Amino acid sequence: MRAWIKLIAALFVALPFAATAFCADPELTKPTPESNEKKIDKLQKEVAQLRKEMEQLRKDVTDNSANGLKVVGDLRDIKEMLRSMAPRQDAVVRKSGYDERSLKPAETTAPATATIVLENIYNAAATVRINDRYYRVEPNQTKTIYGVPLGTFQYSVEVDGYGATEGMPRADRLPAAGYRIRVFPRMPSL
Repeated sequence: MRAWIKLIAALFVALPFAATAFCADPELTKPTPESNEKKIDKLQKEVAQLRKEMEQLRKDVTDNSANGLKVVGDLRDIKEMLRSMAPRQDAVVRKSGYDERSLKPAETTAPATATIVLENIYNAAATVRINDRYYRVEPNQTKTIYGVPLGTFQYSVEVDGYGATEGMPRADRLPAAGYRIRVFPRMPSL
């Protein structure tokens, strides 16, 4: 297709010259032998150039046709190969390396423990007691306690130099999503 576009473009280039040669008014342009020879030479060069372009176009069309035929042949080969492979696909069987009957069914029970995050945003160290176990949290540090049983738990917080905070010990419920205890400065009550 590209070759025909080049051919059409070449014809459009040559048309203005051909039109002036055929439509020129003889009274306005008085031919002289020298001007006629120049015009003939020029036309011969243009015709020679057009012939070269035509040959190149013909060669491009032939090459493109040959490449197109090759692609069509390659596609046929690929289709034939896929057709020959299709019946063999049914013969391929996947085999596992274990006995499927030995797999245990997935447990659907909820976890029995959760995590508690201890966050000390105070400028003094704190000791947090959870269910009679003590955890030390340094200033501006966070500590995560894993494996705390779900349900009701008790905790108390003591800050170095300040003693226990709130009414201690405090009881709360530990959900499966976890719990966060924050140690932060409090205003003294009056």
